[in-house]
Amino acid sequence: MLEVVDVSEIFEDFEIPQISPKIALALVALKYVFNGEKLKKHLKPAMAGLKSLPREEAEDFLTQTFIYLTPKASAAAR
Repeated sequence: MLEVVDVSEIFEDFEIPQISPKIALALVALKYVFNGEKLKKHLKPAMAGLKSLPREEAEDFLTQTFIYLTPKASAAAR
C-alpha cells in the first residue's frame, strides 16, 4: 500500500522559524521539491534553525540527511 501525504498546505512560509529545525528542513524540502526557486528561498531560513541545535547534533543530522540525498549512498542503502 502506498500512502501520499500532501505537505503543500501543512504550514505557511512565515511559520518556518517556529517549527522544530529538523522538521522545518524536511518539510521545506518536501514542500518545494518541484520548485527550485522557492526551495532556494525557504531552505536558507530552515537551515538557519539548525544553529539553535548543539553543533554535534546539527552536524549529525546533516550527515544523515545527505547520505539519503546522495544517489550512490541511497542506492547502496537499498
